[in-house]
Amino acid sequence: MTSRQFYPLALLLVLAAACGDDTGLDPNDPDNPDALGLAVGVRVDPATFPSTGEFVLELIPSTPEGQSLVTEAWETTAGLTAPASSVATLLSQELAVPDTRPWSIAIDIDNTGSMSGNDPEDLRLDAAGFFAQAFIPQTAGNRLAVFEIGPTTTSDPPETPGFPGSRLVMGWSATAPPIAAAAAALSAYPDAVGGSRIYRSLERITAWIDTTTSAVDEHRGILLLTDGRPSDEDLRATLFAAAQATGTRVFAVGIGPGSDRGGDTDPASVQELQLIANQTGGLYVGAATPERLSGLLDALATSTSEGVILARFRLDPIPAAGLTVGGTVRMENERGVAQAPWSFVAP
Repeated sequence: MTSRQFYPLALLLVLAAACGDDTGLDPNDPDNPDALGLAVGVRVDPATFPSTGEFVLELIPSTPEGQSLVTEAWETTAGLTAPASSVATLLSQELAVPDTRPWSIAIDIDNTGSMSGNDPEDLRLDAAGFFAQAFIPQTAGNRLAVFEIGPTTTSDPPETPGFPGSRLVMGWSATAPPIAAAAAALSAYPDAVGGSRIYRSLERITAWIDTTTSAVDEHRGILLLTDGRPSDEDLRATLFAAAQATGTRVFAVGIGPGSDRGGDTDPASVQELQLIANQTGGLYVGAATPERLSGLLDALATSTSEGVILARFRLDPIPAAGLTVGGTVRMENERGVAQAPWSFVAP
């Protein structure tokens, strides 16, 4: 692989929305160069939802250049696609600023065979370097590690012991250039077998994070870059339990079939990544094209210090337990419109 140079680039979270004037472009058009960004996470309290019907959308609107817009005033609505009989009413909206503890985030890069087609120029590796450049300076003590999904015992290099189907590429570093260089040296494994063991990889990394970081002194997270085709869905509950026990949030970035943008969207893959993000307290974002990846992560990096918008909604009537609830959140101000999908299963 050719060497790469990394420069601070702005980025954009969920390639969602719109232009500031009436150009006739769809807010969700991936070819719209003026599209605002919008990252979305869903928070549902299973203890109170059956009686209140309330849920919270965690939102990060941003400019095409990656400037976070969480401090601006927004008119926010949540349109429902399911269940069609319910209506979502906005109850409150506020900026939630995180505490000043640093973050330790492990970047988990999918390098299985399918990535050769969904990201043929390995632009996700560049994006990991750009994320490092933006994230490290946000808070003193921030640090990153790098993992990859794809190596097996028959691959070169082999998987790291204790990480089935994965490899620890680089341990914790509070300096961006080594992280960028470690990611840039990787590539997809066209002959990787067994599919993407995403859940196993995330669960093992979560356990590693728990032994190498402090749940008291820092925030913990995983940044997952993938096309969203896990082959080990039977490990969902194992990951979700581990993430909750350790306070590890997974920020899932979808490429190709795993993105809700572009022409290769696979709804099942998108829903899987949304589920991972929602169940671990993270966010889901989708890149319309691999070229958008380098612009997709800056607002996410910035959110670790600047915060997110929390929009609380009430559903009426309250959906029965087990029903899928979903729709599109729309945010509008003088800059334009940002919108993105969301969904959850009623507890």
